[in-house]
Amino acid sequence: MSVARTRLTSIEATNIIGRPEIINAVRIATIREASAITWPACDATCCEARLLELLKLILTFPTQQAWFDQIIYYVVVNNPQIDWENYMTDIAGIEAEIDIACFAAIYRVVGCTPPGIVTVTSDPETLTEATLSGAVLTLGLSHETFLNTTLSSANFTLQRAPTGLTVGSVAYVDEVTAEVTLAFDGTDFAGDITDMTITIAAAELTAGANIVSDDILITGLAESVAAVSTPASLTEGNLLGAVIRLTLTNETYATVIDASDFTLNNEPTGVAIADVSRVSDTVADISLVFDGTDFDTTITNFNVTVEGTGLSRGNALITQDMTITAVVE
Repeated sequence: MSVARTRLTSIEATNIIGRPEIINAVRIATIREASAITWPACDATCCEARLLELLKLILTFPTQQAWFDQIIYYVVVNNPQIDWENYMTDIAGIEAEIDIACFAAIYRVVGCTPPGIVTVTSDPETLTEATLSGAVLTLGLSHETFLNTTLSSANFTLQRAPTGLTVGSVAYVDEVTAEVTLAFDGTDFAGDITDMTITIAAAELTAGANIVSDDILITGLAESVAAVSTPASLTEGNLLGAVIRLTLTNETYATVIDASDFTLNNEPTGVAIADVSRVSDTVADISLVFDGTDFDTTITNFNVTVEGTGLSRGNALITQDMTITAVVE
């Protein structure tokens, strides 16, 4: 006689180790791999691994509470050494690919209330150093609701955020959704941020406990400026009227720029900026003037600084070194 659809009660679950027909029922329910495993008692760390293994299997089965509970009972009662109620509160972020319905089933079996979960989506979808200002994070709650429609930005906190990034404002959408608009002052940061999270304070939540999001990725950008001169080879004889084109990467010029936004470095005496032309958001030309002051040593470290005042994000950039060849009369 098949007992594949036997629903375990909490009383039956306590005797599962001595009930081979229940084990067989689990096998018949197409979870042969899970139920066939013989597990000795172990600590919470290896028990978490067992849960993950079983929960991943559950994802391939119909989402019916009875089947969830049956499998979870199998894990729980075979590991009585675990303080399940306390343990489960520590693995709220069990794994992104585990369906929330599976997670809820664990709590039904253990008999405690699942902690709130917050998921984050962003607009734009990919957050970068250049798109942070004004970006919107949509927070979605599971197993929790907002206490009321009035949300304070002070109760939404960023952890491990790049310098200069803060919560600008928070808007209530519905009882399980809020939108956080970010404010960013443009402070440069090196490398990607892979572990930023956002914490919602207990004061905003019905259950009255803080909840923390999964990690949020922010891609860092390496800003640079490249210089190309016309003529291609600068010499003492062609400096007058020479043009240096400055092309930005991962940055844009301010709407209005002038000579004060550029500085020549290690230039020979008598060389200065005559004019500046903004060709596009990422390209500018500077024209040089030279009074003919003689120099007899070739300069190999001539470069140009684009000052922060001339850039959208306000961080100065310096070109690569260029050579100016002296002409010995």
